[in-house]
Amino acid sequence: MNKVWFWPGKNKVEKKFIAYNGNLTEPALEVIIKELIDFIKTEESLMVTSVKIGCWHGTDRYSYDYLISPKEIVSFLCENKKSLPMLKDICMGDLSGDTDYFIKDVIHCDYTPLFKAYPELETFITVGSADLILKPIKSKKLKKLKLTGTFIDQRIIKNIAKSSLPELEHLELDLGTWSSQSQGGIQPLREVGIEDIEDLMTKDLFPKLTRLGFRGSDISNEIMKSLKDASIINQLEVIDLSLGTLTEKGVNEFIKSDLLKGLKQLNIEKNYISAEAVKLIDNCSDTTVLTRGQNEIFEDEDEDNLMPMLCY
Repeated sequence: MNKVWFWPGKNKVEKKFIAYNGNLTEPALEVIIKELIDFIKTEESLMVTSVKIGCWHGTDRYSYDYLISPKEIVSFLCENKKSLPMLKDICMGDLSGDTDYFIKDVIHCDYTPLFKAYPELETFITVGSADLILKPIKSKKLKKLKLTGTFIDQRIIKNIAKSSLPELEHLELDLGTWSSQSQGGIQPLREVGIEDIEDLMTKDLFPKLTRLGFRGSDISNEIMKSLKDASIINQLEVIDLSLGTLTEKGVNEFIKSDLLKGLKQLNIEKNYISAEAVKLIDNCSDTTVLTRGQNEIFEDEDEDNLMPMLCY
């Protein structure tokens, strides 16, 4: 019997459409489409506020089709927007449950049409980044944009900088590094540079932004240095630079700026920060600083060529 799991979430009406290979007799993508068709015929579809969709190519990484994208799902959601009038949160690529493949293998597509179909959308999350496309977005409601994966294409960063998102409060990007791009997908990738990141650090672009994350980057020290001089820094409450290549050099840059005192939380977990630097930053302000899981820099390692600690 084909099976897609979905259940209510806390404080919102949430549905999950995730195909598991255990009892599938049809391709996972077809199973999800059929379940969506059945769902929009119910009264519950008129009340759902959050949808999570994943595993459209199955969950057995030895038998699923790596090149299956969710284009049909996106088209279905756009064509049936009137059946989901309350939808405000979308997560594409959800890996809830027992799956046997990695985030880097999740194939995506162009999600830009969803923002036009659902102008009330407040949260958009992707899990994985292979073949992910986002063109410039215009949204008066979007509050949270979170793109997780192992490598985000430069074109996506540039298009976010060209977007109009006046209500955005939370921006979180897993940048990755050029050498971590060994993932599924067929689209050629372009590496993100510090100048691309700096384009996202202006208060004029995101006047309400309070949470900013650039995770898993191989230029974490450069990002830290740019942040201390960015016009957006004084409005930020949370900065997340975890899973990256931050060293004592980058930490010192931020401490010297005295801007740490304006933050509620700084997440620098799983970088390359020495124990001495961790103590220094812990003692310099009342800001909550998350520092667990630091990696050691070995004598024969070049500090400028460290690998980010993305573990997907």
